[in-house]
Amino acid sequence: MLRRLIIIAVIATFLSAALCVNFAYGKYTMKVNVGSLQISVVQEERRSQLSDSGELNSYFRSNSVRDVKFDSYDNYPQMRRMRGTDVGEYGESATDDDKVKMYIRGNTAYILSENVIYASSLEGMFKNCSSLRSVEFSNFDVRDVKSMKEMFANCTSLTKAVFNFDAGKTEDMSRMFYRCGNLTSIDLSKFDTSSVKNMDEMFESCRNLVSIYVSERWSTQSVITGRNMFRNCVKLQGGNGTKYRWRDVSYTMARIDKNGTAGYLTAETSE
Repeated sequence: MLRRLIIIAVIATFLSAALCVNFAYGKYTMKVNVGSLQISVVQEERRSQLSDSGELNSYFRSNSVRDVKFDSYDNYPQMRRMRGTDVGEYGESATDDDKVKMYIRGNTAYILSENVIYASSLEGMFKNCSSLRSVEFSNFDVRDVKSMKEMFANCTSLTKAVFNFDAGKTEDMSRMFYRCGNLTSIDLSKFDTSSVKNMDEMFESCRNLVSIYVSERWSTQSVITGRNMFRNCVKLQGGNGTKYRWRDVSYTMARIDKNGTAGYLTAETSE
């Protein structure tokens, strides 16, 4: 039976005459009828390239944007009828559906696409955006991002950042949340930091930061330098009660706080 299903699936992939293609947000969904059996195959996600992080940084700062949401039109269908600003990079053959557009409504920037929004670097994306309060990443692809250096540096009003990606290839997170003085907690439980080499000053001067939530995917196995990672995080406390000490501010404390193993991080809890 298993062999029969495998053969049918292979044949179905190549039977273009029987192929019905539906475009779902971010991916191709193929439905193939073979006899009385219908097979659905989800192919590689379609990705739309986001503009250079420096260009977006400049735009955010000049427009006093306070809240940013990266998402698909699936959740904001009304935006299709509005005029947006193209903030993507693509070839000449790109259609309007392939574009990444930004819509400003009040103090919120909605960055939307029919496809998955792909970023090649997040370095300095929100650096010095002192009015920024929150950022939410949905429909977002960072599979090739190597640097998140200074991503939120000097975002002195930031109180919330929601991540839906694992950062598995990121190597540089230095000064990522540098001087985010209004940040009280941050959930990095989706982060796989096994490739990160630089964590220098990652949370330095986050003076109101109390909790950093991570999962077992958090790792410092590749870290080469993590100087002053927690310097001046005077309110920081690990999940088992370990409190900030001015002598212990390097990446060696970037671990889940447990009995017998002191750290400044808190294990995520399942709801």
